[in-house]
Amino acid sequence: MSWSGSPVKVASRASRLARLQVEEFFRELSFHHPTISYEAVWLETVGDRDQTSSLKEMERSDFFTREIDEMLLQGKVRLGIHSAKDLPDPLPHGLKLVALTKGIDSSDVLVMRSGSSLSDLSREAIVGSSSTRRDQQLLQLRPDLTIREIRGTIDRRLQQLDEGLFDAVVMAKAALIRLGIDRPTIDLPGPTAPLQGRLAAVARADDREMEQLCAPIDRRRTVLYLGTELPAAVAHDERWEHYPLIQLIPRPLQSVDLERFWQELPHFTHLFLTSKQATDLLAKALAELGLSLQNGQRIVAVGPSTAERAARQGWKVAHLCQKMCQEGMIQFLEQHRGEQLYIGYPHSSLARPLLRDYMTEAGVRFCSALLYDTVERVPDYLIDPEAFDRIVFSSPSTVRAFYSHFGYLPQPSSVTLQGPVTEREFLSLSRSCSC
Repeated sequence: MSWSGSPVKVASRASRLARLQVEEFFRELSFHHPTISYEAVWLETVGDRDQTSSLKEMERSDFFTREIDEMLLQGKVRLGIHSAKDLPDPLPHGLKLVALTKGIDSSDVLVMRSGSSLSDLSREAIVGSSSTRRDQQLLQLRPDLTIREIRGTIDRRLQQLDEGLFDAVVMAKAALIRLGIDRPTIDLPGPTAPLQGRLAAVARADDREMEQLCAPIDRRRTVLYLGTELPAAVAHDERWEHYPLIQLIPRPLQSVDLERFWQELPHFTHLFLTSKQATDLLAKALAELGLSLQNGQRIVAVGPSTAERAARQGWKVAHLCQKMCQEGMIQFLEQHRGEQLYIGYPHSSLARPLLRDYMTEAGVRFCSALLYDTVERVPDYLIDPEAFDRIVFSSPSTVRAFYSHFGYLPQPSSVTLQGPVTEREFLSLSRSCSC
């Protein structure tokens, strides 16, 4: 898209560095939208006002973004521009990341009052730092150093250095570059803060125009997700596109096998939940029928996402299987051999027969409920899977649907296979495709 509208209303922190970052962001954007301009609201965030709280306890929080986020949600501005390492994780509900720039040097450096190497610092020299990670790395190099937390803008930190309050301070090299500060520095080894040196643009989740506007300078890795619903949180340096190739069709609640399941519900000792989809549909069915689980019924869940869905319903998970598949349920049953169990087992029509066969052969009393069918879905638009850095297969049915839809399977190095059963299906179908 070419921009021909009025200036984009932007919110950012009021520091000199933050203002330069907004200029940098729009300068980069102007290569793609030559007529772009912006109108900025400069804010003091809680992190700017509060100079006593430790930054080491504020990682992944909205300490430096809260007021900007509020202006976005209130519709007072269209974009919030941030140093990407300051983004909260997850972002507040109603907001989305629309661009993550390529950025500049991501390294950390040590700025000293005198000297040109770490060995030039005197014994027990005082070093200013605001990162627990950097504290540990410095102490590995020089265990004798005294590490003290430092707060304030880059200019203020350098002033404290020059005044002799510190012998050296740790800084992001990108900040010195952007501010045009030329001082002797020592590059520090080891990992830096995630996304350091990069700029982030945040907009309201429903602001498609800002997403399209910023797309040309968005340098996130692209991920294609094929399951029924996107995960609640994804990494900030990835942009996920939801392209569901399957859909769930609930069975009528009054079908013969389900009627029996509802009748037997009060008598189950355990409820086996093998997927978040089965958990959600079971909860919805119980609500529609006016039924509820009984006190004392123990829930066994496969995987943390299934357990989390159960917790949303107020159901307490008694056992989380180590193996995130039916084999994990079988392990649980083997550990409880000889006990008088009665298992309630809601599932999909595509569920493997492994668990049911095991319970039948082992004489474990159970009642299954075929809650839903998983069927292929034809999306209403076409994509090129090769345009994505990574493809996520969430279930065996997404593997089969992908092959049915596109006629091939991608290279294993470019895919993520969620769960061992999905992996087995992918490898099996890949082998059969190559024959």
